[in-house]
Amino acid sequence: MKESDHQNQDAPLSYRGARRIVGLIFLLVIAWFVLRSLQPVVLLFAIIFLLAMVLNPIVVWLQKHHIPRFASVILLMLTLVAVTGTIILFAIPPLARQSQELVQSAPKVWQGIRTHIESLTQNFFTLATGTMFGLLGVVLAVPIAALFQIAVDEFYLRPRKPDYAAIDREAAALVEGKN
Repeated sequence: MKESDHQNQDAPLSYRGARRIVGLIFLLVIAWFVLRSLQPVVLLFAIIFLLAMVLNPIVVWLQKHHIPRFASVILLMLTLVAVTGTIILFAIPPLARQSQELVQSAPKVWQGIRTHIESLTQNFFTLATGTMFGLLGVVLAVPIAALFQIAVDEFYLRPRKPDYAAIDREAAALVEGKN
């Protein structure tokens, strides 16, 4: 091939060019898998690097006050472990207790939400139809709100447990051609 063929943008894709593209895609996929497998290690190094950057000014300050660098680092790490341990010691038990209380109070909260939705739907329809249609709207609001409430309760708020035996009988009747 001539040098001018390589520079021609409208030339068809050659075997060599296609091979390069496939090779590049293959290398990108390999690099992606390597980086994905090294993600925990890279994350650990990133955290350690950030920790060193944040704590270095404190170590330098301690060095200026005639504390050796090694002792400064050890002192700082012990302080960090003590602060982390204190946070864990005092934060985990209340969090565990609060999560247990949340699990225990979830049905009450759900019932409260349902009550608010019911009152909202009833009040909304009463006000909306009353505003739009006057006295006739107020009279129609109660049945409309009731129908809307039934629809919300039946289709959104109440989980269904299907009767699999009835479904099987119906399916068998349909397959056999019986109505």
